[in-house]
Amino acid sequence: MLDNVEYMEYTVFVKLLKELIDYTNFK
Repeated sequence: MLDNVEYMEYTVFVKLLKELIDYTNFK
């Protein structure tokens, strides 16, 4: 199981990735 630091970094990364995908789709 991931520790909290890795989990937070992972969730932030996924959030940024989804925002980037939404931006490219909107564009």
